Amino acid sequence: MIFQMILFSVPEAMIVTWLVYVLSGAKVDLKRILLIGVLVGVCLVLIRPLIDVYLLNVIIYGFALVLMLSLFKVASFWERLTSVALSMSIYIVTEFLNITIISSILQVDPLTVMVDNIFTRFLWFLPQIIIVSLVALILQKKKITLFDHKDKWE
Repeated sequence: MIFQMILFSVPEAMIVTWLVYVLSGAKVDLKRILLIGVLVGVCLVLIRPLIDVYLLNVIIYGFALVLMLSLFKVASFWERLTSVALSMSIYIVTEFLNITIISSILQVDPLTVMVDNIFTRFLWFLPQIIIVSLVALILQKKKITLFDHKDKWE
């Protein structure tokens, strides 16, 4: 469980948190992103086994992320909420497309392949982390945000 948390939940939460920072226009603070990512990732690992409904897990994930960002005073409430919703949507769509494309190319059922082997699961997970990281990096470098915060970038 701890190994899976380190391998999947924490990196996912860190990447989504980074994307939230960028989209909200908040100044990117690597230490806070790492801390929030670890806290949200651990929270998700503890909650996921208790709730079988995927949509409810996504809602709790969003709530946990907004709560952590609130504790660290990242952007205004509206900016946090909007940025979390869009960041999670980007991540979920990327995950869906990643799994669909890989399963189509390899002609395998992702559920059977990923459940049995953690290494295979990691290989399926890696492209979506890379893609969302690149999205966050490009948006950050191009200074593209949802809100106008030109003074925070300088």
